[in-house]
Amino acid sequence: MKKNINGKTVLITGATGFIGGRLVEMLSFDYNVKIKCLVRDLSKCSQLARFDSVEIFYGSLSDFDTVDKAVSGCDIVFHCAYDPSSQKNNLDGINNLSSSCIKSNARLVHVSTISVFEPLPDLVLSEKSLKNPKGFQYAERKFEIEQLVLDLTNRTELKATVVQPTIVYGPFSAPWTMRPVNQLLNGTIVLPDQGDGFCNAVYVDDVCTAMVLAGVSDKSSGESYLISGAQPITWKAFFEAFQKTIKSDSIQYMPVSEIKKTMRNPVKLIKTILGDPKKAIDWEPLKSILISLRYKIPSSMRTRIKSLYGFYSRYSPRPVYFPNSQMLKLYTSKCTVSIEKAKNGIGYSPQYNFEDGMGETSKFIKWAFPKELDI
Repeated sequence: MKKNINGKTVLITGATGFIGGRLVEMLSFDYNVKIKCLVRDLSKCSQLARFDSVEIFYGSLSDFDTVDKAVSGCDIVFHCAYDPSSQKNNLDGINNLSSSCIKSNARLVHVSTISVFEPLPDLVLSEKSLKNPKGFQYAERKFEIEQLVLDLTNRTELKATVVQPTIVYGPFSAPWTMRPVNQLLNGTIVLPDQGDGFCNAVYVDDVCTAMVLAGVSDKSSGESYLISGAQPITWKAFFEAFQKTIKSDSIQYMPVSEIKKTMRNPVKLIKTILGDPKKAIDWEPLKSILISLRYKIPSSMRTRIKSLYGFYSRYSPRPVYFPNSQMLKLYTSKCTVSIEKAKNGIGYSPQYNFEDGMGETSKFIKWAFPKELDI
């Protein structure tokens, strides 16, 4: 793999994020490639600034001239960026990247998600499984973006590959590392039944390796690949591994029926939201309104809200984190993700089992939360 990518020029979008940022690190440390990054917020470039050899392009994916300039001269484009505030920007970005990749004869590797298959079925999931995400905005949007990439690959000269990571954890993972740790430190996480649903976890380095394999494979254009660990674990094992790292006792197991009853009960729901006002975003009557407003609030107002939230959280009741309807379906699914296509198609083979991945993640947690863990 190193031999195939060494000497090439790559562009990474979303390089200030979790997966894109780790890809920059791996390519810088382990490969001999020229790296370019397209970023829309220079204030988030602190980690990229460590690498003198990384060339940064400032601008939006929705601006063709910016995208075309960044893609020019590239062999591979790794598209990790996603704009939660505007689906139009996401789709415009794909169209611009595709046009520029065709012009520069560059391969596009698009990072999608397992969420396009939600709600997950209780069986073996493969790339041939039904995709019909409904009711989950993130899943619906990622599905639409993914379909556009594959459609453009079929009807134009675009050479593109889609990777669909599962539950990606590791250093700086907001949903599957930072959030669980913060919730376990500050409140109680409620898991359905005995937490015996299947968690198809994958360590971030394996995802990045799969992306590189997809980028250098001659046979991957027009294909999509599910990227997961070798085998699933239970959600109980997943969350208790974090609990063990931070030495807490903050997980509560509850029957599914009781969770649903609580989330439908206005009095109990208000108590939950009072414990952590952020949970209001999971209350269906408010969810769409709050999501639409989230990215329209001026930065000065967001800073003020964060300050008020920090003050409130010091005196509020200890929050209880119940899973919303989407997470409840995820936590109770007995779905096993097949990675046979990725193994046979691009030579993917996960190098981290969950124990090894959590070993690396635990080091990060102890570095990131020294005061909370009294280190």
